[in-house]
Amino acid sequence: VAALDEAVAAAPAAAQIRLERAGQLLQTGQNAKARADVDYILSRDPKNVVASYLDMILLVREGKFTEADAILTRLDTVLPRLPRGQFFQALVKANLNQFEAAAEAATRHLARAPQDAEAIRLLAKIEMAARRPDRAVTVLVNAIKAGVNDAETLDMLGRAYAMDGKAPQAAETFQRAADLAPHFPGLVHCRVSGFGATGPLGGLPGYDAVIQAMTGVMELTGDPGTPPTKAGYSAVDNSAGIMAALGLLAKVVEGKGGQVDVAMHDVMLSQLNYLASASLNAGEPMRRYAG
Repeated sequence: VAALDEAVAAAPAAAQIRLERAGQLLQTGQNAKARADVDYILSRDPKNVVASYLDMILLVREGKFTEADAILTRLDTVLPRLPRGQFFQALVKANLNQFEAAAEAATRHLARAPQDAEAIRLLAKIEMAARRPDRAVTVLVNAIKAGVNDAETLDMLGRAYAMDGKAPQAAETFQRAADLAPHFPGLVHCRVSGFGATGPLGGLPGYDAVIQAMTGVMELTGDPGTPPTKAGYSAVDNSAGIMAALGLLAKVVEGKGGQVDVAMHDVMLSQLNYLASASLNAGEPMRRYAG
């Protein structure tokens, strides 16, 4: 930058030198100084493509996404030829909540630079903002398998998993975690669901009251002669959480990676022990007794 400062001082009207300096200043985060050079060039050559591109980057950094989008529209035909042009296009569209266009631009950029970690995380953020966490997980898992495994990407994968675990694609998310095992032998992935991933109820959503009703906990609760009653606290949630914690601790003691799969329905049936056994195996009806 110092050498470019001297060159600009010697030839203040030399646009190419100012452009080179603005680029260097942007790389080092000196946005205000870069802005002065960009504005100088555009005041004399409003259609300068490189200066317009640098202007777009500065507007993004300044949070002026609508103004940046106007430049994007004008530069759209030349963006593929500009360094990281499609990345910034994706960033602008994402901040304008134009998620389809943002995802498309990020995907095009990644086709050219598949290990650009910043672009990978941006695409994952776009997918999560668009309420498509399963796609975000796929993007991040594929990136990690390809060697992009920095701490920020791994952290984002954890957040995408947490978001995806609440969606119908949870079973697929669990499988993608298994796909990571060869790359992270110590990884432990824990899932707590209503009914597990397989079987006639596999993948269906479930929560405390539903599981209490379906396992017979409500049938056993309350005074005889009254309707089935929900337990006074979140018995299913608490019990399933304890079982998940025990499973995770077992994996820690074992010292190996793997999966811990806890179904709330299974946990509550096991807690009914002999009562569940008598009902399921001998057809004995569950009933309440006076306290």
